[in-house]
Amino acid sequence: MKPGIIQRIFNDHYESYRQSRRMSPREEYAANAIMTCRTKALGYHINACPNGDYVDVVANSCGHRACPQCGATDTQLWLERQKAKALNCRYFQVVFTISHDLHPSGVLTANYSPI
Repeated sequence: MKPGIIQRIFNDHYESYRQSRRMSPREEYAANAIMTCRTKALGYHINACPNGDYVDVVANSCGHRACPQCGATDTQLWLERQKAKALNCRYFQVVFTISHDLHPSGVLTANYSPI
């Protein structure tokens, strides 16, 4: 998907969506971040060569983790770090429930080691 597609969808349809539903402040903030990302609303910065051979005006990004334009990079980096931590073999997570009678005694803890 090309950058800006989600932003265009939000800009075109967010107001009607917001009027038909109750949204939390977090959702409002995320939507506003997506709609204003890399626009004049957030300002610009200039990348320039000291001798003047190169000048590039770049729009500031929102940096919100839900934004597909800037959050996607952080998400990809996080995924790569998690893959590096994973064992290079097949493994499974085992989850089990213990009796409530054992909870207060502290018999089973994450750092339990018999003496």
